[in-house]
Amino acid sequence: MGTSNVVDSMSMNTEMPTDDVETVEMVEVVEENFIGNPDKFRELIEDVEKPLYTECHNFTKLSAINQLLNLKSKYGVSDKCFTELLVLIKSMLPEGNEMYSCTYEAKKEFKAMGSGYTKIHACVNNCILYRNKYTNLLACPTCGKSRWKVDEQKNKIYNNIPAKVLSYFPIILRLKRLFQSKTTTKDLTWHETKRKVDIGILSHPADSPA
Repeated sequence: MGTSNVVDSMSMNTEMPTDDVETVEMVEVVEENFIGNPDKFRELIEDVEKPLYTECHNFTKLSAINQLLNLKSKYGVSDKCFTELLVLIKSMLPEGNEMYSCTYEAKKEFKAMGSGYTKIHACVNNCILYRNKYTNLLACPTCGKSRWKVDEQKNKIYNNIPAKVLSYFPIILRLKRLFQSKTTTKDLTWHETKRKVDIGILSHPADSPA
């Protein structure tokens, strides 16, 4: 995965899930997103509560892969390398463990929760994105550079391997999820409802007339 955190901010602590207010709200928000697929929702809840392996008290199936995916994003680990790492970790854990064995399955789980993203090919010089009217072009109409990766020394073009990729994270679904939770809604509206305002003093971006 590219860019910054691919996975939305979920709890990074290692405690087992509880029935506190924040956990209940998170479940309610996710449940709404799965309203047309109750079986998938039940499966997700099981993963949230399921220990990584028998008698594991520090990680659940979901919390473990969440932390690993964050590290993958932070250090730019390739999908192929990450899959091999998952296979290795799974083999190190006790038999019958719940660790994912490939990157695709791990990503699919988070995408189902609305944490997915779209890859869009881009010009190596940032002239255009290969979408809409440029979707089928093989070279940039502005600078003429190939859409695909080029080895200048060997004068070789690697077809179907994009020279540059933009990772697009849809903001609407993420904002919707944030405002669906009473807890995060309070944080998002704090600047308007709880913050002390000093007239004539710019102490917060919300103080700007814009």
